[in-house]
Amino acid sequence: MKRSVILMGGKTYIVSLPAPWIKRYGIKKGTELDVEESGSSIIISTKSGVSIPERFEIDITDFEPILAKVLVNIYKNGYPEILIKSSKPELLRKVEGYFNKYFIGLEVVKLEKNLCLIKQISSASSEEFNNLFRRVFSSIGSMQESVLEGIKMKDTELLKEAVEQDKVNNNMLALCKYMLNIRKYSPYRNTTYMYCLCEALQNLADEHKLIAEYIMKKKPKLKDELKSYEKTVELFKQFYDLYYNYDKQNFIEVTINAKNLRNGFYLLFNTKFDQRLLYSLTSIADLIHEMLSFKLSMEL
Repeated sequence: MKRSVILMGGKTYIVSLPAPWIKRYGIKKGTELDVEESGSSIIISTKSGVSIPERFEIDITDFEPILAKVLVNIYKNGYPEILIKSSKPELLRKVEGYFNKYFIGLEVVKLEKNLCLIKQISSASSEEFNNLFRRVFSSIGSMQESVLEGIKMKDTELLKEAVEQDKVNNNMLALCKYMLNIRKYSPYRNTTYMYCLCEALQNLADEHKLIAEYIMKKKPKLKDELKSYEKTVELFKQFYDLYYNYDKQNFIEVTINAKNLRNGFYLLFNTKFDQRLLYSLTSIADLIHEMLSFKLSMEL
């Protein structure tokens, strides 16, 4: 699509906006639009969000074995209205329970024998997204500290708390992805990187949960493994500080630390080092190294 530039009054340059886009988002005279420079491009966006179908419909009868996974992914897509059908009323009652308990911003407005209608009840802002994302960082930081102390003190209750904390993390990250999909993040050009960061943070938290569950179940004797876990905890702290206080030299140092830690773990495979723990520790180091790449792309 191409547009010609119009010069008005000898000083003001004007470009017309596509009519279908104007109609789709209800743009009128006086409507405020966000204009963002991105290299040779100009991104014009509206607070009304991206082009998402007004209603999404699905029959979830055949998805019963993976119902939770399907609902989470529907939620993250940011549909304003969702109509869920099923020939099994008991399945729809489960859907109602999931949305009422876990999915913030949406509400079940109608539940009948063979259908469940869910609608968006709130619209978050970019600032609210940023606050929520910082809470995710803090929550994961608290979770890994609980696992670390639980291992040191042989405290099963701390490990159980960490496992429960992962559920909170998953809920917050699902909301983050939902907000990203309804365009509640600025600058918009970094939305893809933010979504990837959310995925990586969720996978990272899952590894801490798996470590906690493994320790509770197997009660392995740990020595070098504990020191290695402490290093991954410290590396995450470094990434957290870097994310909110970006500095080129600090970025290089943290990236080198992540690379060295990851490569050190690779050398421990097929040794006496606990191999189950090693798998999770390596995954955590890999994920932090990956998140550093996303952060760099956002800063360039």
